[in-house]
Amino acid sequence: MNGNVLIDSLAGKVSVGLVNGNVQLRKISETISIGLTNGNVVLAKIIGNTFVTLVNGNIDASVTLPQQGTCEMSAVNGTISLQIPQNTSAQFSAEVVNGSISTTGLIIHDAITTPKSVRGRLAGGEGKIALKTVNGNIRVEGF
Repeated sequence: MNGNVLIDSLAGKVSVGLVNGNVQLRKISETISIGLTNGNVVLAKIIGNTFVTLVNGNIDASVTLPQQGTCEMSAVNGTISLQIPQNTSAQFSAEVVNGSISTTGLIIHDAITTPKSVRGRLAGGEGKIALKTVNGNIRVEGF
């Protein structure tokens, strides 16, 4: 219910449900699922499918998708910062209602861009990346 969660260096599925607090996961190599109402999510060196739903707070994540993997992140009030390898293969979508979207270090093929959304394909488009926030910015960076 309330408190902070820290999980480090785990090869297995992780599921976290929390109302108030911060979630920090490092070096996880499997599917992760996080539901958080109030707080921040920090994901470092994640290798696997990633699902994050947040109401109030920010998401800062470094994720490597497996082949045909999925990364879905959403926030109501907060920013989403995602770092992914430049060779990530995924269908890509990012949407904001009140905010902006920036992408750096990535080539988005067949891009359809508006002030509030970006859609396209990264490399072969084998996986899926879907990012959404109502009040906040989205920043995606290739490394």
